[in-house]
Amino acid sequence: MLLALLAAAALAVHDPAPATARPIILIVHGRGQLGRDTSALRRDLQRSLEAGLNLPVTDSLFHDGDVRLVWYADVLDPRSDDGCHFHEANSHSRERWEQRGGAQGFWNLARGLVGLAAGALDSVNGDATRGLLGEMLFAGDLWKRCGAERRVAEALTVAALEGRPIVLVSHSFGALVTYGYLEGYRTPVGIRAPDVRRWITLGSMLGVSAVRQLMLGDIGTSLPRPPLVQDWLNLRDPDDALAARAAEEDSISSALELETVVRGGSLAHELPTYLRDPRAARAIAYGWCSAFTAARAAPEWCALVSDATSQAPPLH
Repeated sequence: MLLALLAAAALAVHDPAPATARPIILIVHGRGQLGRDTSALRRDLQRSLEAGLNLPVTDSLFHDGDVRLVWYADVLDPRSDDGCHFHEANSHSRERWEQRGGAQGFWNLARGLVGLAAGALDSVNGDATRGLLGEMLFAGDLWKRCGAERRVAEALTVAALEGRPIVLVSHSFGALVTYGYLEGYRTPVGIRAPDVRRWITLGSMLGVSAVRQLMLGDIGTSLPRPPLVQDWLNLRDPDDALAARAAEEDSISSALELETVVRGGSLAHELPTYLRDPRAARAIAYGWCSAFTAARAAPEWCALVSDATSQAPPLH
């Protein structure tokens, strides 16, 4: 919370020049990650992305800090009291709290009881069970939901403070967390909005209206592109039973639908599997490469990357 406040204060006091810094890739993880080593996970995800690009380059394609992991699993741990009431930059978040905040006392009690039960779990299966319980709390506990979404907000705020164009990648449950923050975002007065050039959802059920109603309280049928996002791609593996199109037959979505090139089989839903897919990797890399400005030339390997939509030639 302190990091986000300091970043917001700096943005309000200093009006930085238009984004000319090196672009950044922010990866919002999916479910089942509680207990993971976040540094090791970030490195594994970056290696998976580079493997998916499969370029004739010996060194790492990205610099330190080019790929960041947006971590929220610890917030949803029932043993944690981390959370918040609502986001100042999200009008829907405030509305939800004003409408349903009176019931929060019940969820505070429920969270405490679940936390006590979760604390008694052994270390073998405890993380997986606690992660599942936390995701269930996300559906009704506004305090927990705000806390998870705040991790996305903090990552976007820091990138905006650094003047970095953003490629945002959200996997599985992380797409729900991301959309929950983005869909009601309104840039506060005096604050520079994050420059989200492309949002890529991987293995997401965000397009299923019943899931949105259960997890986000959204009862609408349409799924508009969040105003903060310039370009939205939704990728799914046909072997991934947990992935869905961004729009059902009777609904509307502004996302561009793509299928993976290589089918992942039993590991289709895993985030590293998606990142190793050539189409997903190119969607991310092309968005990152094309976000460079004339002030900072893109790496030479970017000239070898064409967009996953096959509608754009390699960058030169």
